[in-house]
Amino acid sequence: MKIKTLALVFAFAIPALASADDKQADKSTPSDKSTTDKSKTDKSAAKLGEAEIKLVAHIHHVNTMVIDLGKLAERSGTAAVKRYGTTVVRDHQTEDKEIIALAKKRGLTKIPADMPETEAEKADLKTQMDAMASLKKIKGTEFDRQYLQLMVDSHDKEIVRNDAAVATVSDSDLKTWLEARHTTLQRHVDAARELQKTSPQASTEPKTAPKP
Repeated sequence: MKIKTLALVFAFAIPALASADDKQADKSTPSDKSTTDKSKTDKSAAKLGEAEIKLVAHIHHVNTMVIDLGKLAERSGTAAVKRYGTTVVRDHQTEDKEIIALAKKRGLTKIPADMPETEAEKADLKTQMDAMASLKKIKGTEFDRQYLQLMVDSHDKEIVRNDAAVATVSDSDLKTWLEARHTTLQRHVDAARELQKTSPQASTEPKTAPKP
């Protein structure tokens, strides 16, 4: 009887010991998931440099300006320019959401104001503001002429600045984003140039008095 009792004790004890060993093994083994999650968050936790923050602020400012101008084109341009304005608004709204989201991932919760630092930047900003003020006073084909020229000039300058930034930024995600942005900017300037060729300009010429 004693032997049977001892046998039963050992029979219950062995699984209990095995279970304890398994729990110990689970506790001592590092989680692969936590290691993977850490590697994912390391990249998103990286901060933008001072020059990169300034670039983000500039892009946000450009998007705001172009969106406002595009909405103005939807109200004041001819049919083709209205459609162009709608496209520009949509693309730059998408672009703005993307750059803000990227900045937030890098810890920049609020985009700073884009403050011009050089005399050239100050002059460029004044030109843009003056052009916008002028566009608010006109409609039709004259609006088309001034608006499309502003889109060509401003997008050409922005492409140069964008491509220069690609070569200097250290953040790989921002670099990839800027490369994709080049395509959008180029599409806008090409479309504006095409509209310059096809939009009627006759009404912008001074009318001659009828002959008696």
